[in-house]
Amino acid sequence: MVISCDEIYLCPNGNVAQANAGHGDVLSGVLGALLAQGLEPVNALKLGAVSMGLCVDRLSEGKYLAGVLAHEAAQELLSLWNSD
Repeated sequence: MVISCDEIYLCPNGNVAQANAGHGDVLSGVLGALLAQGLEPVNALKLGAVSMGLCVDRLSEGKYLAGVLAHEAAQELLSLWNSD
C-alpha cells in the first residue's frame, strides 16, 4: 500500500514470499534507482511495488513460499523489465 497525501494505492501483486531476508533491501534499491532516474516519488513507489510483487508471484508459483530468495527476485526483475 502506498499513501500519497490524499490517495491510497493497493498493490495487487506479491505474497508472503517477500517476508524473508533481503527482499526489503532489494525493494529499497529498486526504489532508489527509480528515483535517481527522475521518476516522481509516487510513480517510483507504484512501479517498484508492482514489479517486485509480480516477480515474487512468478517465482513462488508451485514452490514453498519462503523458498524465494531476494537475489532471485532481483534477477527476475531484470528479466521482467527487459522482456517485450
